[in-house]
Amino acid sequence: MDIFKRGLTCRPFLLSLALSLSCLVALQAIHATNGYRAVVAHVDGFIAADSSGRIDWISMDAAVKKSVTLPATDLRCVLSTPQSIVVGGAKGSLFVSKNDSTFTRVNCGADYTLHALAYFNNTVLIGSDQGMLFLYDKQGTVSSIQLPLKGNIRSLCARASDCFGVTDQGEIIHSTNGIEWTVFDFNEYYKGYYDASSFTRVASSGDRIFVSGTRKNGQPIVIFSSEGTIWVERTITYSNEQARVTTLEEPILDMTYDAYADLFVLACTNGLLMTIPSCSHCNKGFYLTDDHLTGVAKNNETFLIVGANGYRRTLMHEW
Repeated sequence: MDIFKRGLTCRPFLLSLALSLSCLVALQAIHATNGYRAVVAHVDGFIAADSSGRIDWISMDAAVKKSVTLPATDLRCVLSTPQSIVVGGAKGSLFVSKNDSTFTRVNCGADYTLHALAYFNNTVLIGSDQGMLFLYDKQGTVSSIQLPLKGNIRSLCARASDCFGVTDQGEIIHSTNGIEWTVFDFNEYYKGYYDASSFTRVASSGDRIFVSGTRKNGQPIVIFSSEGTIWVERTITYSNEQARVTTLEEPILDMTYDAYADLFVLACTNGLLMTIPSCSHCNKGFYLTDDHLTGVAKNNETFLIVGANGYRRTLMHEW
């Protein structure tokens, strides 16, 4: 093989490597420090998963009401469903509580890291490494689907009629039943138009899907779509507390949608909380702490923001 052909062969690998490295910018921010890794609304408060394996039940005023420590560390995701609480983490760690107190370990049959959880069609979808998707049904049975993906499934979200997921190799997956999935390769489709990117989060407002991640140069990116077929990059400049326009440089670690104000709320590194409304020139950003913000969730009109070193704070549309 001559040098030219060898170069063509190496290019997909080098791009994949570059995207994996850019994804590490966000992931290292989460996993290099101790503290909360994920948060979700639950009943009349919230549940947060800590890096030590602790699960905290948190009130609407950010107080810890009770805690349970699981026999696992490096937790990555938490989900509250009408029937149970589900927690996932490294080395196939999957735990389920059906009584809002004690957890039972569930064998998912693999040692992959469980990165993402979503509830769709009475089934818990579990995103994992190497394109592996696990399904935990209401009977307590775990099955798996190997999707034809280049990357690891980093995030999942569900609407009433369909669900989406993203990978750290720029792939966006979509399903209307949770079993059959289509794969959209954003980097390949928009090659030469948008920078190749690694995705880490997906969230939905009902009629819009937002995806966040990092470009191969490490800079954050946000794209959105109405149906998941045509994707548009969103401006991520924002007005700071001094009313100065600033370009977002901090990686986005989590995001959620606020239906009351019709905007997305982004939790970022270095304590930055950013809001993105429909108006493309109305983004705002606030520094809440020096710690990385690793999770944001909403229950009624209250937001809980959690982060490294046990940081937690509630807000009520204070933007």
